[in-house]
Amino acid sequence: MAELLTKLVALAEKRDDLVVTEVDDIDSWGFLLYRDGRYHIYVNRSVRNFRKIMVLADELGHYALRRRISKREGMPPAAESIVERIRQDKACDAWAAKFTRRLLFMIRRGLHGDVSRRPRQGVYDPSWRLPQKG
Repeated sequence: MAELLTKLVALAEKRDDLVVTEVDDIDSWGFLLYRDGRYHIYVNRSVRNFRKIMVLADELGHYALRRRISKREGMPPAAESIVERIRQDKACDAWAAKFTRRLLFMIRRGLHGDVSRRPRQGVYDPSWRLPQKG
């Protein structure tokens, strides 16, 4: 678990406009903030590593979304109606979630070399038997 967290932090540190900080005095698991021309991801230090991984991956997804939107003529155009605005927000959230899933998949694949494969259900292999006491 710590390896995955280390890889995510290392990936984030490669970006010039992104800073990842662990802090003690926040009431949430973590959040993304744009300040002084840089993006800042704050992660709650007191939560377990699993939660830190999920928060950091999710915030990296939102960071990628904001950079993508800013490179395309600024923020998305104002919606003509409330329904259209809700659709745009849902589409942006879906894009960030998909990015997060792919990011975690690629990092896990890089840590383990290849996608781990489980044995097929119902296929018997004699090597699975426990050794007999004798």
